[in-house]
Amino acid sequence: MLKQIFTFSAVTLLISGCSMMQLATHNPLLGEWRSATSEATLRFDENRVSGSDGCNRYGSAYTASADTLTISDQMMSTMMACESNRMKSADQFRQSLMATKRYRSDGKILTLLGASGEVLGEFLPAGK
Repeated sequence: MLKQIFTFSAVTLLISGCSMMQLATHNPLLGEWRSATSEATLRFDENRVSGSDGCNRYGSAYTASADTLTISDQMMSTMMACESNRMKSADQFRQSLMATKRYRSDGKILTLLGASGEVLGEFLPAGK
């Protein structure tokens, strides 16, 4: 009987600990986002961001904590040609990503912010 109580207690603590760890490590960036003003998209995985800049596909590493976000300037991108205004907009989008220093997210809107707090882009969850 004592062995059963001990086993039950250990399993309960293990499950509780895992649940608390998931809450503590939840990353609000994870998932797919679409620009509120252009065709650009973001997809955040555990340590990579990727998507479309409106002309080409891109990908890069990122680091985030609390409200900070840094996207590596070692970004890869396809090199398809698009109409010149679209290419200019795509280039500005990628530059904004690499200039990002902070973010805000309430789950409905993701806002990327520059070093002095300027808004670099706003994104909505994809598929909504």
